[in-house]
Amino acid sequence: MQLFDDAARFHIFGVHCCREFSLLVDYIIDDPDQHKSAVLQHVQRSSDSGLLSWNARESLQEDDVFGIECVGGRQAAEKAVEFWRAYFRALGEIVIDAGHLCDSLI
Repeated sequence: MQLFDDAARFHIFGVHCCREFSLLVDYIIDDPDQHKSAVLQHVQRSSDSGLLSWNARESLQEDDVFGIECVGGRQAAEKAVEFWRAYFRALGEIVIDAGHLCDSLI
């Protein structure tokens, strides 16, 4: 596993299931818009309990993956994920409570 320092740029992304008004928010080094199928594979293969209980995870499509913003450093990424999870919850979305998937898809 490759480790990334705090100087790395991280992409904040979401995976949204419209039918259930539910979504996952996380961060990765890779551009999620360029690696949508890899994002979905990580979501579907994850053993995280929050993701295992997400009914929509097996039916997600590439169109459900979207980029939110790009930030500098792991701490900024973690704070951004917290912010966006709270933001989407305030809008009435069900935000999946899951741990960090991975730093890089490749």
